[in-house]
Amino acid sequence: MENLTRQVREIFNQWKSLRKKCGYDPSLRMTAKIEQKILRAVKKFGKDRVLLVIKYISESEDNYSQFMRGSSGVSYTTLDNLFRERKFDDKYDRAVNWQKHNKASEISEVYIPYMIVEANDDCV
Repeated sequence: MENLTRQVREIFNQWKSLRKKCGYDPSLRMTAKIEQKILRAVKKFGKDRVLLVIKYISESEDNYSQFMRGSSGVSYTTLDNLFRERKFDDKYDRAVNWQKHNKASEISEVYIPYMIVEANDDCV
């Protein structure tokens, strides 16, 4: 049970950060109702999937994430909206694509191309 409690707390903290980014009260506290919603989402979708969706909505600059964060004047970052069963798989697919794109664009090593120089008669 402690592991599940830790998972719920981790998700809550990520969600709280997202809500703060959207201009909501940063003093948001864990309530029994919030805990139950997160617990249901963890059981239904899995902790890693839930965290990825929250991270995607929070960090992505694509139109969908901006809309979810309130670019239209209304934020759709409540737990009910984030974990809506019929739309969660779509959010997760978007999050996976976003994550793949971000990893592909990261530079993992420095590549310095070499220059081919024409040989002159002195080098032959």
